[in-house]
Amino acid sequence: MTKAAHITALAGLIIIPLYVLASVVHQGHVNMMMLACFVGLSLSLPNKWLSGFGLYISVWWLTVYLMVFSGMLDIVFNAVTIDAALFLIFASVIFLAVYHSKYSNNTWFNIICISALIQCAIGILQYFNLDLVSWGLSHFVKVEGDFPFNTPCGTLGNPNFLGAYVAIATPLFIRDKWFWFIPVLFFTLYIAHTSMAVMAVVIGLSYFIGGWRLVVVSSLCIILYATLVNPHDGFGNERVGMWIDGIQKITHSWESILFGFGPGIQWKAGDQLHNEYLMTVWNYGLIGLTFLIGFIVTIHRQNRWLFTAFIILCVDMIGNHALHTTPTALLAVVIIALIERERNEKQRA
Repeated sequence: MTKAAHITALAGLIIIPLYVLASVVHQGHVNMMMLACFVGLSLSLPNKWLSGFGLYISVWWLTVYLMVFSGMLDIVFNAVTIDAALFLIFASVIFLAVYHSKYSNNTWFNIICISALIQCAIGILQYFNLDLVSWGLSHFVKVEGDFPFNTPCGTLGNPNFLGAYVAIATPLFIRDKWFWFIPVLFFTLYIAHTSMAVMAVVIGLSYFIGGWRLVVVSSLCIILYATLVNPHDGFGNERVGMWIDGIQKITHSWESILFGFGPGIQWKAGDQLHNEYLMTVWNYGLIGLTFLIGFIVTIHRQNRWLFTAFIILCVDMIGNHALHTTPTALLAVVIIALIERERNEKQRA
């Protein structure tokens, strides 16, 4: 924990009891305790871009509190903001736990590979009409879903989420005996029919094998394929329509362009924009996007396995909402924490 985080904890002893700006005074105390916790966690993050982003979100959070109290916003916005902030609080705790852990990178890689293989196994069995998940649950509750039970989803609820999870983990299999499981990963990506995850893996492995030059070549081939050979995955993709609609709504005012619509506000009820960069602008405006891009372009790149996984994550974020789905968000947090831990170790050496 940093000195600033310690000061935040001390200041909280004074500020939390004084915060009475809520419909019920006790709720005000709870609200401020959660906010103070998030501020302290943000200050504890070792990366200045992540820390700054957290503090910016904290300002947004406080703004929502005050606007709800003054009657400018409905109280439902409090719940939406708290829901989004709690997700970030848990992610920060996991980040710091991994960052300060004594386990080696190899241990973390092995656990990620085991988790990915479990999802692959469940997904492949689902593809062959043996859905152990729904079968097991059906003994206790009535099982319903948006997809047929032979859709390969693993336990992630959507083939896109399964594809993203497997894709991000793929570079960590390019080690020792884990390499022999790569065909299982590729088969899972194939049956999941997740074009964005496949494109992300192609670009990521291009970097791993041939560096940025091969990334440029593979990216150009993907663009040509997506626009000329298979336009459904290019400009004809329905998600492009989502993005256009999102951009139109964001650019309605300078306030939404600069600051966004606030934490937790969705593009549509129960739906995301399927683009983490645009979703960042939607929630936090260009200020939030600046923090995100700043972190991406300055990330530590010395570990080829971790950086390749990070590249795959960043590419997948173009057409998926990997940071808004708990398993892939968890995987992303662990990988980023390991990258930051390695940066810190190199700086100390």
